[in-house]
Amino acid sequence: MNQWTMITGIIVMGLLILAERHLRMLRLLRGPLERLALEEGGRVEGRFPRLPQLVLERDGLTLRLSVATSGLRGSDRLYTYVLFEGLMQSGVRWRLQPRSRSRLEMDFGDFTAGHQTLVTTDNPEFDRQFLLTGSDSSHVVALFDPVIQEQFLLWQQQQPGHGLFDLHPYDDKLVYSVRGLVSDHARLHALLDLAEAFCRHYRRFSLEESDQGKLSQ
Repeated sequence: MNQWTMITGIIVMGLLILAERHLRMLRLLRGPLERLALEEGGRVEGRFPRLPQLVLERDGLTLRLSVATSGLRGSDRLYTYVLFEGLMQSGVRWRLQPRSRSRLEMDFGDFTAGHQTLVTTDNPEFDRQFLLTGSDSSHVVALFDPVIQEQFLLWQQQQPGHGLFDLHPYDDKLVYSVRGLVSDHARLHALLDLAEAFCRHYRRFSLEESDQGKLSQ
């Protein structure tokens, strides 16, 4: 066996493994997403070979629930996400990530968000489990109030295999993602409920901040 034959064989094997993984995700996701679509009045988009995604319309927002991989920093990580589109844009940038993520995986900001610094709260357990960064510490601490902190800690405790992966806004969007492939109905429903609860809190908070800013002008 010459060198090129070996290289070709390795490439083909890798593609077959990726294809098998993709087909497995398709099989696991479509049924639960279609069930959620029926219950929530949504629809499932994405024809083969694309992964299906649940699409819902809520209070002027578009919600998308699906699965993706993150491998930009040298590690291939599967995560399940809920994406909210159509939010009011804010000048404050922030990000919540678990401290269990390696430094290679973590994002400490991006080219559009600008500089973000470490933000600490009055909850030692929350600060121990999560890395919270932001461009305005007082704003971010107020957003992640004690009630919100407890919701995240409870999720981490109840869903150890699907803990928070990443949470941050960008443009008019908010993305809430957890580790791994969440494919059973109960967990998908719980994830959707928690993500929507936080999004409602974030919208109220942003609106109040905007109104206060207008009054102070």
